[in-house]
Order: sequence, then C-alpha cells, then structure tokens
Amino acid sequence: EQFTSVPFTHDQVKFRGGITHAWFTDEVYVPDIWLHHKYFHLRLGDRLPVRLQLGLDHMAQWGGKLPGQPSQVFNFANFKTIFLARSGGEGSSVFEQNNAAGNHILSEHARLEITTGNFNTSIYWQNIIEDSPFRLAPWKMMNREDGLWGISVENNSLPYFQKLVLERINTTDQSGYIHDKDGIVYGGQDSYFTNGTYLNDWAFHRRSIGTPLILSPIYNPDGSYRINHIWIKAYHAGLSGHTQNWAYRIMGTYVQHYNFYLHPFTINTYWLLEVSRALQSITLSVRLAADTGIFPGPATGIQFSFKKSGILFRP
Repeated sequence: EQFTSVPFTHDQVKFRGGITHAWFTDEVYVPDIWLHHKYFHLRLGDRLPVRLQLGLDHMAQWGGKLPGQPSQVFNFANFKTIFLARSGGEGSSVFEQNNAAGNHILSEHARLEITTGNFNTSIYWQNIIEDSPFRLAPWKMMNREDGLWGISVENNSLPYFQKLVLERINTTDQSGYIHDKDGIVYGGQDSYFTNGTYLNDWAFHRRSIGTPLILSPIYNPDGSYRINHIWIKAYHAGLSGHTQNWAYRIMGTYVQHYNFYLHPFTINTYWLLEVSRALQSITLSVRLAADTGIFPGPATGIQFSFKKSGILFRP
C-alpha cells in the first residue's frame, strides 16, 4: 500500500493507515467471529539516504456465538469496547469482564533504511503484544526479548549476490511465567496466538495466522483445534541473485520448538532452492524444498513451473 505525503513536508513525512471489519468463515469452536484490524504507519525522510519507518497494528477477534453466552450485538458500544481494547460489560463472559473483551494482538514495527552507493540496507524489528501493560517504548515492555529482528541488504553492482536476508524470531519470554507477580503488576504468561474465550485461537481452518513457524492445529496428533506450541527460537537466511537469463534463490530456516516451561519439543530445519531460466517471454523454473523435522514429519518436494508473460495467444 502506498504512503500519502503530509502537506508542506516535501515528501519527507508520509503516512498510511486503515481500518477493516471482516468475518471468519470457518466453523471450529466459536462460529461467526468478527475480525477488527486497524493500523497506522509513518515514514520519515523518504528523499534522504537514511529513512525511518514506524508503525502500529491492532487486530482483534470478537463477536461470534460463544458457547453458553448470548451472541454479541454489533453496535457502537461493543465496537468502541473492541476498538479501545477495554474490558467487557455485564453481557460478556467473566473472563472478558476481568480482561479485555475479545482476543487482541498488537504489533509495533520499526525499519531503518540506509542507502550507500549501490547498496540498500534495511534493519527492521517487529514485536508482539497480547497482554497489558502496554508501553510505546519497546525497551520498557515486559516481553522485550520477544519479536522479529532482521536485516536485508540489496545491491545493484553484484547481480550474482543481489539480495541477502538474515532474520531471528523469538517467542519464548512471553512476559515471564507468572501472570500475577505481586498483586499489582499483572501481565505474564502472555500465551501468544491463544485465548481463554476464543478457543479457535489465531487460526483459520486450523491453520495458524501470523507466522508459518508456529505449528498449526491441523498438525495436532489428537485432532484438537488449539495452537499448542507457541514457544520458538528461529533463524532464517536467504540469498538471491541473477545473470542475464538465469536467476536463483536459496532459503534456509532453523526452528527450535518448545513446550511450556521451555522443554525442548522438536527441531525443524527447512530449506528451499529455486532456479529459473528466462527465454524471451517464457520463464522456466524448478524448486526443491525439504523439512527435516521429526514433527509434523520429514517432507521433501519438487515443483516445476512454466510462466508466459505478455499476450498468451495471438489471433
């Protein structure tokens, strides 16, 4: 989505934002769930060699036909409660009266872009917030050890090594293992992607939403619909390049999954190799991929593709 320039800033200050109301169409545990999503991103110094981008996203599951509870009414009062992530009223469950109504996730984003000669470097960070207390300053967050850190380097002078990406993701802190620390400070045991009321969790048709590294419920051996393994440490690397007619892409990901209290569960290693050949308006490519983990099981695959650009058939 394109950014909009703030008047009188000469394109040095830009922003984008939006709000969405949508529906979950799967029928798992709580049917007819609504989805609320709003975001605001700010971009600074678009014409400078050093640029900064900041953003905040807020997503919430709400409404639906909760078992044993009356269906929520779509009205301004309930929408305002979800919009501001406030506690539920008398018509809500006891859990939602003691906590925020609905199932909420917030995420802060930061990206620093640097252009030096033929190189464009991006250093980026993203966190996940599912419980109070919320702090705009990330170094004051209780779960500041969790999040995604990455660096991307692109160049215009070395086509054989055009782009390099390195990333690390961690979700093992979750604000600690104690929810009630002293009767005053609450907020531990965040339990990302799960919820005590919306037992569908953050999944759609039993497939996790947000990151593919969190194992989806569809892989649960007992057929349950909960997201069970939310504690991970992962490292990802990717490299791509091209010549005049050839292009390649190599990616590898290492993921350590944990059970509660950081008991090691399984290790998964994913890799992908893609090679393509351009022949005028036709591109031929082959992909080799593998998962060497024990759970949900080792797998390998190969894919061939044929892509035609321009006019497919001439009269």
